[in-house]
Amino acid sequence: MNKRDYYLTCIRNKLYEKRDWVISAFSVVRKRPYIADVKYAYQLIYDPRDPDRIWTAVPTDNGYEAVMITDMSMDRPPYIANEPLIVQAGECPMITEVQDTTYGIILGNMYLLYYPFGTKFKFVNGEIPESISDRIADLLTDNVKPGEIEKHDRIYVRELIRFGDGCDMLAAFDKLFTFSGSNKLLTVDPKVIALRDELVAKYKDQLHDPRIQAYIEDQVVKADKESFKGDPAEKFLVSGKSFNPTRKKQLIMIGGSAGFGGADGGTSSFIASSLRDGWKIADIPIHANEARAGSFFRGKETAAGGTDVIVATRMGMNTRISEDYCGSERGIETLIDKANFNKYLGLSVVSGTSPVLLTRENIESYQGKKVMLHSPSYCKTKGDAYCATCVGVTWSRLKDGMNNVLSNIGDVFMYDRMKRMHGKALKTATFVLVNHIL
Repeated sequence: MNKRDYYLTCIRNKLYEKRDWVISAFSVVRKRPYIADVKYAYQLIYDPRDPDRIWTAVPTDNGYEAVMITDMSMDRPPYIANEPLIVQAGECPMITEVQDTTYGIILGNMYLLYYPFGTKFKFVNGEIPESISDRIADLLTDNVKPGEIEKHDRIYVRELIRFGDGCDMLAAFDKLFTFSGSNKLLTVDPKVIALRDELVAKYKDQLHDPRIQAYIEDQVVKADKESFKGDPAEKFLVSGKSFNPTRKKQLIMIGGSAGFGGADGGTSSFIASSLRDGWKIADIPIHANEARAGSFFRGKETAAGGTDVIVATRMGMNTRISEDYCGSERGIETLIDKANFNKYLGLSVVSGTSPVLLTRENIESYQGKKVMLHSPSYCKTKGDAYCATCVGVTWSRLKDGMNNVLSNIGDVFMYDRMKRMHGKALKTATFVLVNHIL
């Protein structure tokens, strides 16, 4: 038996549900069990007939038989996550056509798609996107009652629970599949430092301008990310904060610092050196003020945001959803752009007496267009209430919970100020007014 056929056999027999098998298949294990110690079919074992090879326990009518896996050896992991293989249709669950894939991709599909949902999703030959959660939410429904038949185009609560279990199981192997250390991870490419020095010299008379600071930081962070292409630890730095501000401040440059004043009246400072380079005495006030700002605003502004939450919750305590559509034909003019698709899903476009609900199926047709979106601001429902159309699908599900919508305003302030305690990246962005007033 070769390693490819063995792996697919184990996947078909759901051995990925056994933590012991995954660890033994993707790492060097000492010491592997003998045939007499086998606990499950197709377990990887040791056999003295060829001690340098890895064997497996194949089930027979009388127990187990030790079968050598010809292309495995004791001194290396049987499988590497990004190791390629070609799978024919039917050789693996979910695969209905020839796939040029990897052992790790198959394992990920089993945990995140097949284990919870069976064949309701297609095999994803690559990274499973975060948008899968949105798709699950769209299809989610209550478990069927006794005697009812489940539909293939719906996701049920029991499956959602299994999805969470699959995520937890896969997360247990983070140290097995993720390279958390490499030379590049602990250092910075000299070309990045050279670029930093070049930009600082070029804009030496404009370093007080936050826009210039943001531009310099953006360029050096991009160069740092580019230097990780092909590095074993490339997939370890998956968070944007890993590069900016963490690596940027530690190894490249402190960069812009709003200090204790920031948007409240302070001046913007700039430090071209990194923490690795050491602190300069002249820069200590800048470091101190930035640290004070994070601590102070986490307390002061978080408290202010909490007050807003309490006030909003009390204001909307008796507010409810009392009807499906109030008949309003007015709304807020909004430019639909792809970057914010998720923000608009569940809202309705003003279209006479028949509002058009924005869904994943039709929102593409509105991309780049200005439309009128129904909003609570123009809701005509009488009394202390709103209609489901003006509020949108998500919040209309809480018939008596509109105070939760109002409290979100304070939540935004609280979350923003709390994040300052943990470091923030200095960036610029294009502000489109109509996209921010809804």
